[in-house]
Amino acid sequence: MRWNYLPVFERHLTPPHYTPDALLLGTDTVARRYRQALNAAATAPHPQTV
Repeated sequence: MRWNYLPVFERHLTPPHYTPDALLLGTDTVARRYRQALNAAATAPHPQTV
């Protein structure tokens, strides 16, 4: 994409669905969301293989 098309492209993007308060410390942080996602993936039942 050419750099001069970027402002037009940005106008069509939706706002972010999640904006963290912080990177590492706090209740609503990027690190906490990644950890929760990893824990959810680790505890999810694995599909049976035949």
